[in-house]
Amino acid sequence: MTVVSQMVRAAVQVSDLDQSTDFYKDVLGLDEEFLYGAMPQGGNTHELIGMPASITGRVRILKVPGKPAYGMVGLFEMKNPEPPRIVKSEGANIGEVCMVFYCEDLDDVARKVKARVLRR
Repeated sequence: MTVVSQMVRAAVQVSDLDQSTDFYKDVLGLDEEFLYGAMPQGGNTHELIGMPASITGRVRILKVPGKPAYGMVGLFEMKNPEPPRIVKSEGANIGEVCMVFYCEDLDDVARKVKARVLRR
């Protein structure tokens, strides 16, 4: 029987790496960079995310400062080609993922999220 570890990270496809980084750092406090750089070329990384070998992009993996390298969020900005967008409907959609975090003050986090949404 194969046993896997606890989840290491969630990988999120984003259209703007810098804007997404600001959200995860400023709102959720994931402000330690575990990794940042260009999407590695070669190997099978593209296969793992279901994209062609021509894919290019940047990746930034964020984590809680001073904590082990588990429960991280990997932000992937892909180009050549850019992944398609999910057609959003009301409520949850098949294939979407909901990330759950513990926090000391949920009302404070909710205010920060709402402020970000209203700025758009």
